Amino acid sequence: MRYVIFKPIFLPLIDMDNGTVCISNNERTFTLDSNFGKFQKIVNVLDGNHSLNDIDEIMKDDNPYVNSVIKFLTENNFLEFSDVDLRKKISGDNRYKSNLLYYMNFSNQEKNSVDVQQIIRNKTVLLLGLGGASLIAATLAGMGIGEIIALDFDKIDKSNLSRQFLFKESDIGGKKVKVTESFIKWNQSRSTMQVLRKKSRRC
Repeated sequence: MRYVIFKPIFLPLIDMDNGTVCISNNERTFTLDSNFGKFQKIVNVLDGNHSLNDIDEIMKDDNPYVNSVIKFLTENNFLEFSDVDLRKKISGDNRYKSNLLYYMNFSNQEKNSVDVQQIIRNKTVLLLGLGGASLIAATLAGMGIGEIIALDFDKIDKSNLSRQFLFKESDIGGKKVKVTESFIKWNQSRSTMQVLRKKSRRC
């Protein structure tokens, strides 16, 4: 089953009070000759929890009109299609909700926001140094990067605290890699961090 959702990033619709509806995507603004109430009803059903067949059944009394609206919305990239329930994916219980809503800016019929998040999940990033990059490590984990590899042999100094905000006063003297690794395990359990602890010999 293919679920379909009207991308929330393109809401709200605008009622022009003259029998037209104003709607915008990333590229342009459209003014459509359409009853606002009927148009809004279709958008409400395009909630990520229904397939196109479901929508045909729910709005069977207006099928020709519904089909023309959905055709227009599909052609102009207002809709996202997925094999999973999109409404659940962008619910408040999903820690990547904001990510998915942002990725909807770039999704299409071939690749949706859930696909993009999974691509990121499968990525590995190497960080050479965990001074200011400790914040980058935390941000990458927050994005959902699956694995972070870090290399740093430095210890936390008091002077670091003015700009390396992942570290606390109680961390002074500790290894940057260890403190960063602990933070990611505590805050982003779905990401893993591999720490390189040995120096290699120069060739």
